[in-house]
Amino acid sequence: MRKLTRLEDARVLKQINVPLNTPIEERTFSPDCYKHWARLQNAHERFMIELRRYSDPSLTESRGKKWHRLRRRLNVLDKAAGDCVRFLGGLGGNVQPLALKREQDEHVLLEFLVRQRAAPFIQYWRDAFDAVEDGIALRIERSDIPPWFDDGP
Repeated sequence: MRKLTRLEDARVLKQINVPLNTPIEERTFSPDCYKHWARLQNAHERFMIELRRYSDPSLTESRGKKWHRLRRRLNVLDKAAGDCVRFLGGLGGNVQPLALKREQDEHVLLEFLVRQRAAPFIQYWRDAFDAVEDGIALRIERSDIPPWFDDGP
């Protein structure tokens, strides 16, 4: 853990409203953990891009076609989260003691992302899709959507 804050660390800490003397620790994650984390983040980003496209009235394609694409992106996001859960279930098996600490850290961070961010986000959108498909009119406010990222200051 570093006691001194580098300039790039200070910028990030300031942006998220954290004291500049907060200790910083850099970690390298295993390729498998990174692969699952990146797939989940990429699936989220693609869903959000499709959501913006769906909401854009200037696009001329049919709402049904846009809805189908949006639903497909949600399914891909859900699958990526499920893959992370399966990956987390496989951690802690036959591991060397030195790798165990890193694996535990990876487990905690990836589990937080899946349980605290991805699961509520996906469930919110699943419920919204089901309601719309049942003929219920929805008005979605940004504040209703479970956060994926913390808002900056």
